[in-house]
Amino acid sequence: MILTCDQHFKGAVRPHGEALSLQVIDVRIRGLVAAMNVQGVVRTVSSCEGHRMLGLAARQWPFVMFVTDLRHAARLAAAIRSDQQDLKALNYDWNVDAGFADREVLTFRLACLDRFFARKEVDHDFGVLEAWAKDIFR
Repeated sequence: MILTCDQHFKGAVRPHGEALSLQVIDVRIRGLVAAMNVQGVVRTVSSCEGHRMLGLAARQWPFVMFVTDLRHAARLAAAIRSDQQDLKALNYDWNVDAGFADREVLTFRLACLDRFFARKEVDHDFGVLEAWAKDIFR
C-alpha cells in the first residue's frame, strides 16, 4: 500500500514539539500523539481526531501516522487484536497498517475503521490507546 500525502496529511509535516507549540494537533488526540513521540523509538508524522456530522459517515476518520521499528508497530497491532478477541476495552475497530508515505520511509497508520462513530466513544478509545502506547513505546 502507498500512503499518499493527499490522503492523510492536512498540513505541513512537523516535528511533534513544533506542532504542539503551534497548536496544530487536534485537541482530543493530543495525549495519544504525545505518547507516540518517544525520542529514538517512535515519532508521529500526521494525525486527526476524526470529523463527522451527526448521522453522517465520517468526513475524516481518526488516525495517527507514525514511524517506528517493526517490533514496536507489531506490539501495538497485537494489543489491538487481543482487545478485539478478549478484552473489549476499545469501542471501535482499530487497525495498524503500513505503507511508504514519503522518501521511501516505512510509515505506519493507526486508524479507526468505523466510518460512523460517536465522539464520546472514540475519545474513550484515544485514552485506551494512549495507555497502551505509553507501555509499548517507553
